[in-house]
Amino acid sequence: MKNYWYVLFLFLINCKSQKHDVIIKSKFYDDKQLTLSKTVVGKPEDSIALNVPVGLLFENLSSEKVVILNYKTFIQNNSESWRHLVFNENKEEFKIDKEVVNPHQIRNFKFIIGLIISRKEADNILKKKNSEKDINTLNGIKDSINVGNISEFSKLNPDFFSRYSKPKDSIGFMFVNDDDKKNIKIKMIKLKL
Repeated sequence: MKNYWYVLFLFLINCKSQKHDVIIKSKFYDDKQLTLSKTVVGKPEDSIALNVPVGLLFENLSSEKVVILNYKTFIQNNSESWRHLVFNENKEEFKIDKEVVNPHQIRNFKFIIGLIISRKEADNILKKKNSEKDINTLNGIKDSINVGNISEFSKLNPDFFSRYSKPKDSIGFMFVNDDDKKNIKIKMIKLKL
C-alpha cells in the first residue's frame, strides 16, 4: 500500500434512512471549491449540500485530485464495517475496491470528506500553516487508533482540539498508513481556508 496522508475535515453527515434512497454527488469548481451534495429521495428536508473551499490544499500539489470518503455501513448481523469510497472530479460513480456501487444502494452510513496528498506535501502544509509550537504539539500526537473510531478523535488532546474550534478555522486530521493494517497514526492540524 502506498504511503498516503489523508487530510480529513470534520464534515460528518449521518444517513440513517431505512425507507429513502440517499444519493451522494461531488463536483469541483475551478479547483477552489468542492460541492458535496446529499439528496434524500422523498425527504427534501433532510437533503443538504456542503461547499468546501479546497483551493489552498491544491496549491503546489499533484494533479491527482481524488476524494476519499470513509463511510460506515451496517451489515445484517449489526456489526460495523468501514470501507473506502473513492471517486474523482470527473465522475460521479462510486468505486469501492474495484467494484462500482450504485449510490442508491447506500442507506446507513457516516462519512467524512477527505483529500489524498503525499507525505512530502503534507509536511509542507504543516510547515506553512502551523507555528513551531503547534508542530511540536502535532508531533506529540502519535496514538494508534482504528480508522473507524471517530469518537476517539477529541480524546487525543482535548485542549488542542478546543483551541482550534473557532468557526473560521478548519480542524483537520492527518493520517499515515505505512502498511495494509487498519491501524493508523493520527496527527491533528489547523488549516485556515
